[in-house]
Amino acid sequence: MKCDDYELHACRDKIFDRLCEIWEETKKTSEWDDDIWRKANTLQTVAQYWHNNPDAGRSQKAMGIMKDGYAFYLKKKTVNWWVDDFGWWGGFFGDLSDYTESMPLPPPFNQDNLAAEMGYCYERMLKNLDPKQGGIWNHIGSDGEKNTVTNSWMLNLVSNLFVWKGRYKDVAQAQYRWLTTGKYGNYSPPSWKLYNSKKFLLWLPGPTNTSDAYWSGDEGVFLRGVTPYINGVITDLYIKKEILLNSKNLIINAISTPNGFVDTQSVMHESPNPPDWSNDLATGKGVFMRLVTRFAYQHKFFNDNAFEKSFKAFVEATAESVWCSRDTGTTNIGPNWNPGFGPPQESVQHSGGLWPQVFQTGGLDALNAAVQIRQAP
Repeated sequence: MKCDDYELHACRDKIFDRLCEIWEETKKTSEWDDDIWRKANTLQTVAQYWHNNPDAGRSQKAMGIMKDGYAFYLKKKTVNWWVDDFGWWGGFFGDLSDYTESMPLPPPFNQDNLAAEMGYCYERMLKNLDPKQGGIWNHIGSDGEKNTVTNSWMLNLVSNLFVWKGRYKDVAQAQYRWLTTGKYGNYSPPSWKLYNSKKFLLWLPGPTNTSDAYWSGDEGVFLRGVTPYINGVITDLYIKKEILLNSKNLIINAISTPNGFVDTQSVMHESPNPPDWSNDLATGKGVFMRLVTRFAYQHKFFNDNAFEKSFKAFVEATAESVWCSRDTGTTNIGPNWNPGFGPPQESVQHSGGLWPQVFQTGGLDALNAAVQIRQAP
């Protein structure tokens, strides 16, 4: 989808400006205290914008949002959240630490407290470890589940902590082994299913899972955990190469039609086969755009000409369509980034509450990814 007023950097700034307004508006609503993991996801998006944006005024606004979110976290972190919420917050602290490893941070942030908060998030997640069969329960109860997003964030947290602090290597290895094989200690499941027949990560991995449901955000969160795992925990070059090849194939399949997360115009959409992702419209797509693009950039996948051509085309097409499909006459980004395409769930209308923040965050993710693509070697 094309429109006359699309210019990447200018449009990205306008989406960010609107997100800042929405952030302030949301603080005045009753939903503010309930917005746990999505707030952390927004902070990850804002951190990337801050890192890649030279505009001093907007950088200051971005840092203001991050400080604001951090104050919320400090006030609320002892609450009994679902465990994946701590994974999202740990992801934000890890991102900000990565982006600022060689530069000073304004108070209240510094490298020590970022690492400390990652450690706290890790300890909270560890409380939900299944000591017999492995895996982290998102919450413990009759409807508890060991889903992919929770366990991928755990892999990310523990692997990053090993890279920075030299601790928990055995936990990181056990977590990766559980995710990919289901094995834990001496326990071995009768079978294990992490990928479906289309080679996408399942929402619920496991030995008896018959659901084919998958979520676009899972692909990105899993790869976010793979990066520190292969950079720090794995020393065998052959194993690293094998994991990277599998990861590249996962991305290629995800951006391929007709089975991937793109429509016939190469624009990102949500999984065509979910149980009901209407609550996560644009969130998962944004997570995918942010984390998969970052993974490809970090691991120099753009040195592969064929990959570079197809992936850049996908990101550029999606970013332009996100802007061009916004609400007419506004900078409000909606759930469907390419009207007329995508699964039926993307036509579901949400307004009020947290939805404006959710949609604006996802849209900013897409344009952030396009900026990063243009910076790729």
